Amino acid sequence: MDTAKLLRLKFSDLALEIEGSRLVPAIKQLERELKRKGLKFKPYYWISREWFCADGHPGIAIPFYLFDPNLMKLHKQQGQKIEGKNHDDLMRYLRHECGHAIDNAYQLRGLKKRQEIFGPSKTRYPKSYRPQLYSKKYVTNIGDGYAQAHPEEDWAETFAIWLNPKSHWRKKYQNPVVKEKLIYIDELMKSLKHEEPKCRNTIRVEPLEKISQTLKTFYQHRASRNLFKNWKSTKASKKDIPLSTFLKANKSKILKRMNPSGNYKKYQCELLFKHAVLVSKQQKLTTYSNKQMLTKIEHMLSKYLKRDEYRIEM
Repeated sequence: MDTAKLLRLKFSDLALEIEGSRLVPAIKQLERELKRKGLKFKPYYWISREWFCADGHPGIAIPFYLFDPNLMKLHKQQGQKIEGKNHDDLMRYLRHECGHAIDNAYQLRGLKKRQEIFGPSKTRYPKSYRPQLYSKKYVTNIGDGYAQAHPEEDWAETFAIWLNPKSHWRKKYQNPVVKEKLIYIDELMKSLKHEEPKCRNTIRVEPLEKISQTLKTFYQHRASRNLFKNWKSTKASKKDIPLSTFLKANKSKILKRMNPSGNYKKYQCELLFKHAVLVSKQQKLTTYSNKQMLTKIEHMLSKYLKRDEYRIEM
């Protein structure tokens, strides 16, 4: 099936199944690793749009594109990262999400010592983060300094390293901060040996068959979501205005200058502009009004049009 036809499909049309897929060996390996640790817990699994473990549910949602080569190719064409590109990569993501799932299964989040070691779970998730890439206070599992994004991600990443039989964490991680986290998880999991999970629901959140969104819309939203990833709002002052207001006030100029070569059609530029306004509103971004800022935005949108990340066929 060609790209245009795939993009017109709804998620509910895909009819994908875990059974018989390339995910089965990885899932079985994860469950063996849990069993070797003496844990009775087994997560349940379903297919959705992205990797996630819903709050309060001891299960793992797996992204749709991993179940079909054509969908994986499409995901890559749209400039998206393949999270689970091979068996080892799949295991990294499965162990990470399992860290969230076991947290829910045994209701560990509220433990006082856990909060002291990893930080408060109630901390708000940031819109973006800049990790200290060479910090030795965090483990590295799925990369991008993800353990530094939030205490819950630090927990899940640390759990993933602890669970991995090839991580050799006792030798590899000697920093006292990260070592304390790993030892804490090791002792906590030993205390849960042979215990039945407290939470046993098997509710599937946003299962693929109930999502009426088209793949085209999904990738449009993904592209726009990344648009202002590295945007720095100006410091609050009387001169600051909402970025969305600035964009709308300069719409004609921006649309004209973001496509100087004329390689892109008018509706493509307008669609990206519409996304830019929407995302800037959602993220409550601010700016100040001057020619320098206008040039910056025009250049950013022009550059974004050229990126594979925005390759959506209309």
